[in-house]
Amino acid sequence: MNITKLALLITAALHTPALFAGQGLKISSAWIRVPPPGAKVTALYLTAENTSTTAQTITKISVEGANRTEMHQSTTDAKGMMSMEPLPQLKLDPKTTVTLAPGGNHAMVFGALPALKTGAKIKVTVHLEGGASIQTEAVARGPGELDAGQHQHSDGGTATQHHHE
Repeated sequence: MNITKLALLITAALHTPALFAGQGLKISSAWIRVPPPGAKVTALYLTAENTSTTAQTITKISVEGANRTEMHQSTTDAKGMMSMEPLPQLKLDPKTTVTLAPGGNHAMVFGALPALKTGAKIKVTVHLEGGASIQTEAVARGPGELDAGQHQHSDGGTATQHHHE
Protein backbone atom coordinates (compact mmCIF):
# COMPACT_ATOMS: atom_id res chain seq x y z
CA MET A 1 0.00 0.00 0.00
CA ASN A 2 1.42 3.39 -0.89
CA ILE A 3 1.78 6.28 1.56
CA THR A 4 -1.07 8.30 0.02
CA LYS A 5 -3.61 5.48 0.45
CA LEU A 6 -2.42 4.83 4.00
CA ALA A 7 -2.74 8.53 4.89
CA LEU A 8 -6.27 8.60 3.46
CA LEU A 9 -7.28 5.51 5.44
CA ILE A 10 -5.88 6.92 8.68
CA THR A 11 -7.59 10.28 8.08
CA ALA A 12 -10.92 8.56 7.35
CA ALA A 13 -10.63 6.38 10.47
CA LEU A 14 -9.87 9.38 12.70
CA HIS A 15 -12.80 11.41 11.34
CA THR A 16 -15.41 8.68 11.03
CA PRO A 17 -17.06 9.27 14.47
CA ALA A 18 -17.57 12.99 13.76
CA LEU A 19 -18.82 12.41 10.24
CA PHE A 20 -21.36 9.77 11.19
CA ALA A 21 -22.29 10.87 14.73
CA GLY A 22 -25.50 12.57 13.58
CA GLN A 23 -26.68 9.83 11.26
CA GLY A 24 -29.94 8.40 12.44
CA LEU A 25 -30.86 11.42 14.58
CA LYS A 26 -33.86 13.38 13.32
CA ILE A 27 -34.90 16.72 14.78
CA SER A 28 -38.51 17.80 14.24
CA SER A 29 -41.34 19.94 15.62
CA ALA A 30 -38.92 22.63 16.85
CA TRP A 31 -40.64 25.70 18.26
CA ILE A 32 -39.72 28.63 20.43
CA ARG A 33 -42.06 30.47 22.75
CA VAL A 34 -42.53 34.17 21.95
CA PRO A 35 -41.40 35.92 25.14
CA PRO A 36 -43.60 38.54 26.80
CA PRO A 37 -42.63 42.17 26.03
CA GLY A 38 -39.35 43.09 27.74
CA ALA A 39 -38.47 39.50 28.68
CA LYS A 40 -34.98 38.32 27.82
CA VAL A 41 -35.53 34.62 28.45
CA THR A 42 -37.70 32.15 26.59
CA ALA A 43 -37.89 28.41 25.97
CA LEU A 44 -37.24 26.15 22.99
CA TYR A 45 -38.89 22.79 22.44
CA LEU A 46 -38.31 20.03 19.89
CA THR A 47 -38.48 16.33 19.21
CA ALA A 48 -35.30 14.26 18.70
CA GLU A 49 -35.67 10.78 17.23
CA ASN A 50 -32.75 8.35 17.28
CA THR A 51 -33.45 5.87 14.49
CA SER A 52 -29.99 4.30 14.70
CA THR A 53 -28.78 1.26 16.64
CA THR A 54 -26.29 3.34 18.67
CA ALA A 55 -26.89 5.91 21.40
CA GLN A 56 -26.72 9.59 20.44
CA THR A 57 -25.93 12.39 22.90
CA ILE A 58 -27.00 16.01 22.49
CA THR A 59 -24.37 18.14 24.22
CA LYS A 60 -25.69 21.62 23.44
CA ILE A 61 -28.39 23.51 21.56
CA SER A 62 -27.67 26.90 19.98
CA VAL A 63 -30.24 29.45 18.83
CA GLU A 64 -29.30 32.15 16.32
CA GLY A 65 -29.29 35.58 17.96
CA ALA A 66 -29.33 34.28 21.55
CA ASN A 67 -26.55 35.07 24.01
CA ARG A 68 -26.64 31.49 25.28
CA THR A 69 -28.88 28.45 25.46
CA GLU A 70 -28.99 25.90 28.29
CA MET A 71 -30.73 22.54 28.35
CA HIS A 72 -32.83 22.15 31.51
CA GLN A 73 -34.85 19.45 33.15
CA SER A 74 -38.01 20.19 35.11
CA THR A 75 -38.89 17.96 38.02
CA THR A 76 -41.76 17.80 40.49
CA ASP A 77 -41.07 16.77 44.07
CA ALA A 78 -43.36 14.73 46.35
CA LYS A 79 -45.11 17.94 47.50
CA GLY A 80 -45.90 18.98 43.92
CA MET A 81 -43.28 21.74 43.77
CA MET A 82 -41.68 22.11 40.36
CA SER A 83 -38.02 23.00 39.98
CA MET A 84 -35.60 23.36 37.11
CA GLU A 85 -31.97 22.32 36.92
CA PRO A 86 -29.37 22.37 34.14
CA LEU A 87 -29.13 19.26 32.00
CA PRO A 88 -25.48 18.99 30.83
CA GLN A 89 -26.35 16.53 28.05
CA LEU A 90 -29.29 14.57 26.73
CA LYS A 91 -28.68 10.92 25.83
CA LEU A 92 -30.97 9.17 23.36
CA ASP A 93 -30.85 5.41 23.53
CA PRO A 94 -31.08 3.52 20.23
CA LYS A 95 -34.53 3.56 18.62
CA THR A 96 -35.97 6.17 21.00
CA THR A 97 -37.63 9.54 20.72
CA VAL A 98 -37.20 12.32 23.26
CA THR A 99 -39.52 15.30 23.32
CA LEU A 100 -38.47 18.60 24.85
CA ALA A 101 -41.84 19.97 25.92
CA PRO A 102 -43.43 22.47 28.31
CA GLY A 103 -43.17 21.15 31.86
CA GLY A 104 -40.38 18.72 31.03
CA ASN A 105 -36.94 18.81 29.44
CA HIS A 106 -36.45 21.99 27.41
CA ALA A 107 -33.86 24.53 26.33
CA MET A 108 -33.79 27.94 28.01
CA VAL A 109 -32.82 30.70 25.58
CA PHE A 110 -31.13 33.74 27.12
CA GLY A 111 -30.68 37.17 25.57
CA ALA A 112 -32.92 39.41 23.57
CA LEU A 113 -33.93 37.76 20.32
CA PRO A 114 -34.44 40.25 17.51
CA ALA A 115 -38.18 40.92 17.00
CA LEU A 116 -39.39 37.39 17.66
CA LYS A 117 -43.04 37.31 16.61
CA THR A 118 -45.55 34.50 16.18
CA GLY A 119 -44.85 32.57 12.98
CA ALA A 120 -41.23 33.75 12.63
CA LYS A 121 -38.56 31.13 11.98
CA ILE A 122 -35.21 31.08 13.74
CA LYS A 123 -32.15 28.88 13.12
CA VAL A 124 -31.36 26.23 15.72
CA THR A 125 -28.26 24.02 15.88
CA VAL A 126 -28.26 20.77 17.85
CA HIS A 127 -24.69 19.83 18.80
CA LEU A 128 -23.79 16.16 19.28
CA GLU A 129 -21.09 14.30 21.12
CA GLY A 130 -18.20 13.79 18.71
CA GLY A 131 -18.52 17.24 17.15
CA ALA A 132 -21.31 16.72 14.62
CA SER A 133 -24.30 19.06 14.54
CA ILE A 134 -27.76 19.20 13.01
CA GLN A 135 -29.35 22.44 11.87
CA THR A 136 -33.07 23.07 11.84
CA GLU A 137 -35.54 25.93 12.19
CA ALA A 138 -37.85 26.64 15.10
CA VAL A 139 -41.18 28.37 14.57
CA ALA A 140 -42.09 31.09 17.06
CA ARG A 141 -45.38 30.38 18.85
CA GLY A 142 -47.41 32.72 21.01
CA PRO A 143 -48.74 32.00 24.50
CA GLY A 144 -51.05 29.00 24.66
CA GLU A 145 -50.19 27.71 21.19
CA LEU A 146 -49.07 24.12 20.83
CA ASP A 147 -47.44 22.63 17.77
CA ALA A 148 -49.80 20.32 15.89
CA GLY A 149 -47.54 17.38 16.82
CA GLN A 150 -47.37 18.34 20.52
CA HIS A 151 -49.64 17.06 23.25
CA GLN A 152 -49.87 17.57 26.97
CA HIS A 153 -48.91 14.57 29.09
CA SER A 154 -51.16 13.64 32.01
CA ASP A 155 -48.09 13.83 34.29
CA GLY A 156 -47.81 17.58 33.76
CA GLY A 157 -45.85 17.52 30.53
CA THR A 158 -42.70 15.70 31.56
CA ALA A 159 -40.62 14.77 28.52
CA THR A 160 -40.13 11.05 28.07
CA GLN A 161 -38.24 8.63 25.88
CA HIS A 162 -40.43 6.56 23.62
CA HIS A 163 -38.95 3.31 22.28
CA HIS A 164 -39.50 2.26 18.67
CA GLU A 165 -39.47 -1.31 17.44
